[in-house]
Amino acid sequence: MRTYMFVASTIIIVLLLFGAAQEYLTPEWRRHQREYAEFIESIDDEAEFRVDYRQLVLPKIDRIDRCVICHVGITDPRAADLPQPLATHPGNYLEDHDQTRFGCTICHDGQGRATSSEAALAHDIEFWEEPVLLSPYLEANCARCHRTDMPILSGAYQRGWRLFTENGCQGCHKVQGRGGTLGPDLTTIGQASFHLKRPHADHAEELIEMFRGNVNLAYIYEAVYQPKLQPDSSQMIDYGLSKREALDLAVYLKSLQEHSIPAGMLASSGVELDEPGRDLYMRYCSACHGKRGDGTNRPELGKMGPALGNPKFLAIADHEFLSAVISGSGSSIMTAWGAGGGLSPGEIDRIAEFVLSLRKPPPSYEDVTALPAQARYGR
Repeated sequence: MRTYMFVASTIIIVLLLFGAAQEYLTPEWRRHQREYAEFIESIDDEAEFRVDYRQLVLPKIDRIDRCVICHVGITDPRAADLPQPLATHPGNYLEDHDQTRFGCTICHDGQGRATSSEAALAHDIEFWEEPVLLSPYLEANCARCHRTDMPILSGAYQRGWRLFTENGCQGCHKVQGRGGTLGPDLTTIGQASFHLKRPHADHAEELIEMFRGNVNLAYIYEAVYQPKLQPDSSQMIDYGLSKREALDLAVYLKSLQEHSIPAGMLASSGVELDEPGRDLYMRYCSACHGKRGDGTNRPELGKMGPALGNPKFLAIADHEFLSAVISGSGSSIMTAWGAGGGLSPGEIDRIAEFVLSLRKPPPSYEDVTALPAQARYGR
């Protein structure tokens, strides 16, 4: 027994020494920093670079990011042509995003406290729910600080946002207290736990690999590309999106998260939005009533969406009537937008004005000869 104990203790001591050597003598970050130090010395004989432990402590956003322990050339324009992780940060983002204020993971996700690339990327770590986001999915995280109307939110995010609004998704889904109630609230869908929301088992592995281990993004993509897959009784409308459109919409939906970002760090365009009635109608009403007020027949809902652009309806509908219906509903399916839907009276008025704008003007006297005989007689 003493022999076994001696052998086991010796093995444990060797493993501990090996682990300590890996952590303190030959870690990955030391190798990268030494490579960077050699590069600096090669272009400037008098320059000195100290190989040392580095991290960004960010108490305002409750983060500690150690990405800079390997990405040591991130703010050095001389390192633009170096391989990763030593290269300069691409683009001019750091001109407006001071890394000592914002860090790295607020934009990129990943494990900020890690000190190795494998652990930091977190693509294959079973219980880490926010692996590093890559382009174009990375655009989703810009919305943590930037408003939808700002120029920085472009590309896949902007296209996804347009798809979401133009197809009337908020007619069924709430986002931050505004929207319908037929579908689940999407306010935090971008950070839904993968213990609750995962792709269908039949192709989960394929989709998760496609999105580099990001289970949440894989689930969102599947939900908009194949909405009837789970559950098969889903009432969600299948718009027949292409893979490109589904990807763009997934990027936008991934941005729907809740993070504690201090007000002083949020970007503002300086312009208060006064969303036109047409845009409000497209966002909240078009899924059921048609993009041009021509009505729909949604088998998912088992009901037809009335054609608000019907001239017979518009001949008797006035602003007060439309505002009352939009605000209070009375339908078993339609949301009462003034109460449960979260719209303001001003927004409801603008939607009513847009619906009334669908009226077609009566024919002019000059056009009367083009009308049928009975209409001419009536004229």
